[in-house]
Amino acid sequence: MYRYFSVKIGLLLILLGMVSCAEHLEDMSQGDTSLLKVRGVFSDFASAGSAAGAGEGVSEMKACLFQNGLLTKVYKDLKTTDNLEYSLGVNRLSGTLYMLADTEQLIDWNNLQPQSVTEEEWLQMTASSENGQPHPFWTGKVSLDSLTSGKQTLSVNMKRGVARFDLLVRGTAISVHRLTLKNVRQQGYLFEQNAVSSPEDVTSDDRVCEFAAPLQKDSVGVAYVYEQKNPELMVSVDVSIAGRSYTLEEYLMEDVKRNTVYTLTVRKELLTEELRLEIEEWNKEGDIALTPDLNSAIHFDVESLVLPEGVSVNGGRDVMTLPASALDFELQIDCDNELEWINDPSLPFVVEPVETTWQDANRFRLRKPLLPPGYPEEEALVRFRRKGLQGVYDEDSLKIVLLANPIQLEGELVFGKDDYLCDFARYVDNELGRMTLPEGYELLARFQNEDAWIKVEQVSARSNTYRVVGGWRPNDPKADGREQMATLVVRRISDGNETESYQIKRRNYGLPVTKMNGVWWCKYNAIGNSRSFDDQILVPQDPAAKAGKTVLEYLNTCTPDEYMRLWNRSAYIGDTGIGMEAVAEGGTVKLSGWKNPSVNMGQLDAKALAPDGYEMPAIEYYDRIFNGGWGMRFDRTDGYYTVQSPWEGRAHVYTLSGSRTDLFVGDVQLPELFHAEVYNKTNGVKDECVTFYGPGAQWGSGGVNHNKIVIACYSPENNGWFHAPGLRRQSIGKENSRIIRFIKSPVEYIY
Repeated sequence: MYRYFSVKIGLLLILLGMVSCAEHLEDMSQGDTSLLKVRGVFSDFASAGSAAGAGEGVSEMKACLFQNGLLTKVYKDLKTTDNLEYSLGVNRLSGTLYMLADTEQLIDWNNLQPQSVTEEEWLQMTASSENGQPHPFWTGKVSLDSLTSGKQTLSVNMKRGVARFDLLVRGTAISVHRLTLKNVRQQGYLFEQNAVSSPEDVTSDDRVCEFAAPLQKDSVGVAYVYEQKNPELMVSVDVSIAGRSYTLEEYLMEDVKRNTVYTLTVRKELLTEELRLEIEEWNKEGDIALTPDLNSAIHFDVESLVLPEGVSVNGGRDVMTLPASALDFELQIDCDNELEWINDPSLPFVVEPVETTWQDANRFRLRKPLLPPGYPEEEALVRFRRKGLQGVYDEDSLKIVLLANPIQLEGELVFGKDDYLCDFARYVDNELGRMTLPEGYELLARFQNEDAWIKVEQVSARSNTYRVVGGWRPNDPKADGREQMATLVVRRISDGNETESYQIKRRNYGLPVTKMNGVWWCKYNAIGNSRSFDDQILVPQDPAAKAGKTVLEYLNTCTPDEYMRLWNRSAYIGDTGIGMEAVAEGGTVKLSGWKNPSVNMGQLDAKALAPDGYEMPAIEYYDRIFNGGWGMRFDRTDGYYTVQSPWEGRAHVYTLSGSRTDLFVGDVQLPELFHAEVYNKTNGVKDECVTFYGPGAQWGSGGVNHNKIVIACYSPENNGWFHAPGLRRQSIGKENSRIIRFIKSPVEYIY
């Protein structure tokens, strides 16, 4: 469909009850009769709605003066202005002035010269369609014969040269696929005739409107046509409903008028389910253009009402400034006429009339929600229509400025404009962000039927900046992926009034952990997609804890199937983060999908393969609990062993081993598989421990090397820990598959 350009135009205003015709004239001064000021008053499409936007799309304006039936002056260089007002030189105040907008492609202006055309010929000029589309244009005329001498301002009523068709859909599940206007006149008169007519040699063609996607709701401007008298004009609409296709056809009215909207309504009857096509001219296009008087501009009335705290009006009383806080108050508009507010769903507030008597008209209620921090200042125009007028004019509007929230945000905190919610939709902890409040306010954290998983702390006594910190609880039985909510409350210190509140939400996931030598170690290997909590064993699912056993005890006694659930799909290589499954192949156990990768897992970022809040241990953490002289073995119970790097005086560890001989991969029975617990003693009593198990490494096409386990470590130097069957710290090739045992990333706040 054809779309018009966007240009702001200014229109004249009138006093209530005063109606001016298109030829209305206002004496500006007495003097030079050769200077004529002309303002184009653009009519929007005649319809049941407003005339907001009338004249949008004007890109160029020209004029022609006819005197004694002959062209005497051509004005081709009129500069388009914001209010479409032009100064024209005339030799005498007589004849008819024709104004034309956007006719560059319709008239040969370069060859149009004075004395070259009669007025009768001029009125018979036509506009032709291009590729079936009419050109958008406006025309108007005014007589100069009755004007008096002196500087004049003349209003010329400009009408569009085309008619518009809108589509209305009334009923559910209706889809409009195509609309065809049949036998459309391809030429139309440039100027309005005494009666609707078409040129003598006019041609006709079908105008087919294809839609990129089926139309299922009301659509404006689906087609445009020139004004025409056409008894053969038909409309055909291809629709579907509930999977069945229909074609609806109807004759249009014989007279299709310029500057008028016609509605095509596809309607489904509720009782009969019958589809019908209805055609309607919205409004009769009138001959009189109503325009308001510029001298009665509207203003905010600041004397009639008490404005809320923080609301102000400028000296010109046409701009109101609102604070970011939520508001609900009445405002009075100062105007000589009774006003109607023009609803605009895009406005960030609601304005509605207040029920008043006629003596106290133009009172409205404004309701505005709180604007959360992080959004810029906004400006909005509130438009009104004067009672008795059809049009809506730019002059009948007032500006409202909505100030930004003075609270400053840093970090990842972003609150929704409508719900005041910051939903991380994942697990997060540590510093989530900072909020800097105005002086005299403080920030608090509140919880409703929820653990205090967030803490708020002031950065310093001299700063009103608050840190918002997310916490973690080891082995939290509620850490099953559920949503956790917290509320941040802004409170005024002087009176304790809570002025704003915002919510933060995260998913609470947690892996079972045990603490050993200053590190929170996960109790189980990563399984499946190592980055996804959905594939891991979560705290509430911890099978050993549910059985009241240690991990070692559980591995010794669980069923073979349960052992294989924990053992299999836990071998990783490269940067995929997808656990390879051990499968039987020709009597050998191999890792499905194994190949020599392009990257070494140990040199990836420590968090690259981990779910949120966890990471691959640095090799130095293993140095705290492993002995590196091949003496420490998972296939025997022994100790003590001196660790690679003692931590806070803890230099010794012990092992407690177990094994299984009843395990199969497919039809291949596995050899005796060993698992072991590495633990500390305090005053001779076993306390901290981590249990290791998992498939042996595969580093070639030969398959899994049972009980030879490579344990993934973060090491930029490419070192790692290898059990074969004793433990050793050494360089690890990228081709080696590994088990991954995550640790909890350091967390500031444990609740």
